[in-house]
Amino acid sequence: MRSYGTSSNRLSASSRRLDEYSLLSFESLGVLASLLALAAVGFVLVVGLRGRRLPESRAVGEGRYSEALSEADLSEDADRASLYAAAVAAKHLLDWHRSELFFHRILFDDDYGEAWLELGLVETYRGNPTEALKCFDRAAALRSDLTESIILHRAFARLRLGEIDPARQLFEEVEVPLETKLRTDIGSGEPFFLEWFLQCSSLWRALGQSAKAEWALAQAEEAVGESRLLEVYGEE
Repeated sequence: MRSYGTSSNRLSASSRRLDEYSLLSFESLGVLASLLALAAVGFVLVVGLRGRRLPESRAVGEGRYSEALSEADLSEDADRASLYAAAVAAKHLLDWHRSELFFHRILFDDDYGEAWLELGLVETYRGNPTEALKCFDRAAALRSDLTESIILHRAFARLRLGEIDPARQLFEEVEVPLETKLRTDIGSGEPFFLEWFLQCSSLWRALGQSAKAEWALAQAEEAVGESRLLEVYGEE
């Protein structure tokens, strides 16, 4: 009987220790869950703050380019998004010097594919299509998802060089999907795609497709906003 009592006491003590360990484990899991929840909330807040669209970026997207320039942070510590919006806005206002300056500020520290693409457009409009093609090559190396736009801009740059056959060959690579997007997915009045309409119009006109050229130009006129790029295309 004495031996049996001793075993019972040992089992009881072991059971209490197990209960204490389980309680500590559950408490530890509760603390860990709380920490993970706090971390998740912090992550959501950070992503939310970073995801907020800058006023200047929103103004560019809506075709209000003068406002975008006035809103942009152009200080030495300006972030990439603000400088990019300012550079695009200056391009649309035909302020080539400032547009180029802002893009070079971005590209000094950051090999940013979209900035190379936009700088190529500025070079095209300034009458430097050969330099533009180099910029488009840099953009293509960095951003394979921009291939369609880059091919269109290369075709337009070739057209500006007077190279009709190379321009045609490039344009034919993307003409069908671009036309589908312009007619069905995008529609008129969208400032962000103004240059697609304008460049397609120029290429179609050069290739003898006047009806398509006039249609694209009409859509561009509805999307122009404050942009002065129509003046550049009017010089052709």
